[in-house]
Amino acid sequence: MWSGYCYLMLKQPTLFDQPLVRAIVRIGCVVLPAILFRFWYHNKFRDLNEPPQGDFFGFRRNWILGVVVGIIVSGIFLGVIFLDPMRGEFKPWPKDIATWLNVIIGSPLAEEMLFRCVLATQIIAISQTLDGARGWDSWISAVILSALAFAAFHLPWWIASGQFTIPELVVKSATLFAFGCGFAILFLASRSIWSSLIPHWVNNLVGQLLP
Repeated sequence: MWSGYCYLMLKQPTLFDQPLVRAIVRIGCVVLPAILFRFWYHNKFRDLNEPPQGDFFGFRRNWILGVVVGIIVSGIFLGVIFLDPMRGEFKPWPKDIATWLNVIIGSPLAEEMLFRCVLATQIIAISQTLDGARGWDSWISAVILSALAFAAFHLPWWIASGQFTIPELVVKSATLFAFGCGFAILFLASRSIWSSLIPHWVNNLVGQLLP
């Protein structure tokens, strides 16, 4: 799979021995397909009566609602984390720019662009075109399929790293699927990338701080 191939590229020390370079390549493996699809979509439908494609990924559309929803959901998530008596002490904040660029900031942005803005939206459009699905039917398909793709994309990275047992891979995949469903629902409900991106950022930051 594409993500596994990217991981194997990153394993080559002669090419990717710098953490910052590895971070850029990791993000590029996700964001590049989203950007290419955006240009393909724009070129295909530019002569039709389509809405403007300048905000294809929903950065400006409903952005106030998206930010408000994202902050509220993130606050609830942080409240659950901080109120957990079993969590232990947090680790120090990451200090290297590669971790911030890749894990905390860049990867969530790229993944929201690809799996929510592109994949979930297109699944709804395809389901409505092929079988006339409306409302909840197309929504359920978009949420489940985009979440499955989100979890499946990470699986080759985890397998290639050799750091996890099969039960651990199952648990991590199920957890990521659940998060993918939540992010998809937030995005589709608000039609703004910020409603899913902000909680995604917060979740990845917390993941770096938890023991």
